[in-house]
Amino acid sequence: MRNDGASPHDAVTSLVSRAMHVAAGLLPDPTVLRDQIEDLEDELAEFTRDGEADLTDVALRPTRLPAPRP
Repeated sequence: MRNDGASPHDAVTSLVSRAMHVAAGLLPDPTVLRDQIEDLEDELAEFTRDGEADLTDVALRPTRLPAPRP
């Protein structure tokens, strides 16, 4: 998560609030969502070798532990 100056409490509250809206069947603003995806692609491009973001190569892990841990 980027540090945009939000407190940990505010960050978590915002994430939970958004999740509750989606669970209730309310979709987020498509314009804001598109902007967030573009920001993600820009940040991802910074950390790739060829400078191109490929969202299909990004795997979301539920934990920071390495996957092959016993």
